[in-house]
Amino acid sequence: MPRFSSSGRYAALLAAAFLLSGLIHVFLYGVFFADCIAQLFCGSVLVLWALSVQRRVTDGRLRRTLILAAAFMLLYNILQLLRYSLSGEDMAFERYLWYAFYIPMIAVPLLCFFTALYVHRPEDEPLPRFCGPLAVVAALMVIGFLTNDRHFFAFRFPSGILDDNGDERRSWLYFLYCAWFGLLMLFTLVVTARKCRKSVGRRLQALSAVPLLATALLLLLSILGIKPRLNGIDLWKDGQIFTFGVLGFLESCIQIGLIPANQDYEQLFALAELPAVILNEREEPVYRTASARYPFPGSADTRVQAHAIRGGSIRWTTDIGSLRTLNESLAEAIQQIEARNAYLAEENKTRQERAELETRSRLYDRVSSIVRPQLDQIEARIRAADGAASFEAQLPRIAVLCAYVKRRSNMELMAADGLPLEELAAAIRESLENIRLCGAGAALQIVGHGEYPAGMIVAAYEHFEDIVEASMDSFTELLVVLRAEEDRLTLRMLLQADAIEYAARPHPEDAGFTRQLTVSTDNPDTLVTLILTKGGVAA
Repeated sequence: MPRFSSSGRYAALLAAAFLLSGLIHVFLYGVFFADCIAQLFCGSVLVLWALSVQRRVTDGRLRRTLILAAAFMLLYNILQLLRYSLSGEDMAFERYLWYAFYIPMIAVPLLCFFTALYVHRPEDEPLPRFCGPLAVVAALMVIGFLTNDRHFFAFRFPSGILDDNGDERRSWLYFLYCAWFGLLMLFTLVVTARKCRKSVGRRLQALSAVPLLATALLLLLSILGIKPRLNGIDLWKDGQIFTFGVLGFLESCIQIGLIPANQDYEQLFALAELPAVILNEREEPVYRTASARYPFPGSADTRVQAHAIRGGSIRWTTDIGSLRTLNESLAEAIQQIEARNAYLAEENKTRQERAELETRSRLYDRVSSIVRPQLDQIEARIRAADGAASFEAQLPRIAVLCAYVKRRSNMELMAADGLPLEELAAAIRESLENIRLCGAGAALQIVGHGEYPAGMIVAAYEHFEDIVEASMDSFTELLVVLRAEEDRLTLRMLLQADAIEYAARPHPEDAGFTRQLTVSTDNPDTLVTLILTKGGVAA
């Protein structure tokens, strides 16, 4: 890797190449392939410069324009090499090679002008509209030169020999080309100078004009026959002057910053505050920042990082002390949060269990209060038994009470907006099974099905139980009929029993259903009819 600034490196190399291209004629004077070597050398310089542009220039449009200009100048050198060194004796081929010279000589000034227009132009802004017609004029001029043998607008040959032997006469197309070349290069200088005012000083403005002015001077001296010589030998051909003049102008635009390029990074790198070094392939430091000490000192709070680059690698250090401290703080905070979350989870679990217990306790208390009369009766019957025979006689009646306690508790636990008729039928059926144990006949008939408000189902079952408890010790037959209609539930009970005393228990007025109860007695038969209807006010 070079140890000097890249800002002037390319300019110095280009100047040295220009001098060397002239010295080739001196060193190889008298050798028949001297001009061929000079052309090959110029072509090599163009290729290397185009490769450097591809690597250096950051603006895509400018990069493509510069490479295209270098390609046309390379074409110019190739055509000269073919014309004057490799064409042989074919005069027609030599003549068309001569005409083809004007393809790059017309294109290069136009590309230089486009380059000047692209400078400082936003990427989304196209070139001015007049650039399209300029390209069309350039194409027409090229066609005119290539078809000169048909119209002789560029060159005329009074001697009849179609060759550039000095006898040809220049016509209006040639002078149009001269005006084209001169005006475009002049406009290029003017546009470049105007844009230099925005970004560079006057000394640098002059720097961009030096190559073109020197080229114009050398070409003018060549036209006048006053060429630079060393020991009487011409140093440069016109093609070489043209090539290096244009290259010098374009390179000067890069050097003064008109064309953005990634150069002078070594100076920016040295001013960076981050400790870093650039190593070559032998792991030797080439560039380093002001704060870099290589090899880097080892530390728990310092991390050395590396990245491969062309020709070596870059290494830098990162202070991770604050990051490590932050990670430790985060780890401690995470532990505290996890401990707090565990505590909160346990507390929430305890609260949830307590709420469940309280809810269950309230629910059991409510169920216990609802079936308290039946529980009291069970306890009373157990206490009233004065022997095994008496207790055995009370068991069927206790079973009837227990069935009600069980079924009524289930209904309370299943509390919802509605209960199916099947729940009421199952509760009555279980009670009737225990009634049969008392020695009485019992039957259940169900007509229809459906779902009713829970209050209606509970009320029907409570009425059934009240009547059973009122006549438990006296009835001999019990027939129950359940009829389900759309909005009505009917419970009919036909008993054969002694006279019973039955008082319907009250229900809240906002129960959501109406109740109609009728009791008719035809000794020993008693018919109880309970009609529950959705809606209205409870009776």
